[in-house]
Amino acid sequence: MAEGEPEPQDIVQLHLEHRLIKRLVSRFVSQGFRATVGRISAVIGSNSSPRVVLIGRLSLFGPAARRLHEEIITIASAWRDIRREESPLTPFAEAGEATTIKQLEEALRDGRAPGATVQDRLGQTVERDIADLRPYLEARAAESEAAAKADLAENGTREAEAMVALLQRQIDKVREAVRAKLAAPAPQQLDLFGLSAEDSKKQAEREQRQFEADRRSWDGKLLRLQTELEAEPEKVRRGYEVQARRLEPVGLVYLWPATN
Repeated sequence: MAEGEPEPQDIVQLHLEHRLIKRLVSRFVSQGFRATVGRISAVIGSNSSPRVVLIGRLSLFGPAARRLHEEIITIASAWRDIRREESPLTPFAEAGEATTIKQLEEALRDGRAPGATVQDRLGQTVERDIADLRPYLEARAAESEAAAKADLAENGTREAEAMVALLQRQIDKVREAVRAKLAAPAPQQLDLFGLSAEDSKKQAEREQRQFEADRRSWDGKLLRLQTELEAEPEKVRRGYEVQARRLEPVGLVYLWPATN
């Protein structure tokens, strides 16, 4: 998706720390019934007809299984248990999705669950509901993955450039120190007034050895910094490359009307 373009109208993406997601997670932990995929829950809401929300988690991994990106993707749809063979569930457009998410947030505050009869009825279509909505989850996840990869690549480039600048500053500082030292008088040119000829010679030799040791240290540091300049920025950039992805449905929430 190009910068500045509006998001597709049928996509709602929620961060893991979003209050709705936190409520859903707590809801799944405290109440719900097991299914073959994820965790299923039902809650009574203000909606006039049954609705269902499929919740998926997209995770992207880099080198050494480092987690680079994770997000929750929701798919909301009207629910029914008739004529499913000829007419599968399909997601709401933007307005319907937003309304469903808002109603779900409100319903979770009350936390009222429908009766056993309703839960049994919902349980009979769980697998079909997931099968109907899963392709839409995959499609939205693909769009999210593409956007996340672009952001990660931008982050990698930015951090690589910052490392180049840092290493180059260090290299320039070492070179400046070397130039300053080379511009200073050589040990044999120092004023050794007050010392004997033998002491002056020893002093000059010590300073020459120290100068040579410093020069070797500077040369070694420059070599190390040059090596890092050639390798480390690229390593940083590659650290943001996606090498594995995982998309899994983590829950299915039914929003049941209080009047039904």
